[in-house]
Amino acid sequence: MRVLLVDRSKSWRLVQQRCFRGLGIREIVAVERESEAWKQMQEQGFDIVFVDINWADLSSIELISLIRNEYPSLPIILLTSEADRCHLISAMNAGVTDYLLKPSTPETIQAKLSKWLGCLV
Repeated sequence: MRVLLVDRSKSWRLVQQRCFRGLGIREIVAVERESEAWKQMQEQGFDIVFVDINWADLSSIELISLIRNEYPSLPIILLTSEADRCHLISAMNAGVTDYLLKPSTPETIQAKLSKWLGCLV
């Protein structure tokens, strides 16, 4: 399984990567910026994408829209520490498949993987 993780915070990327590895996932590409994520999307295939959104800079919404247009069936999971409904609606309108509230545990990540990829890791 190949996972793309997009998060501006290095510490959160490390925490999320640890969760993925704890589930036995070894193919994780973790990037800080949306431009890096889009480049990786074009160069490699992924089974699922996890994206954190910085609401002050909506380039994440643009990335989600790009991914959704190019890869219509690819699960995109929003990582957010904000449960604000208008933000979730904006992300859903851009093409997010589902969301996880930060901090995510291995169990919640596993539940999303199972739900959207039909697999247990």
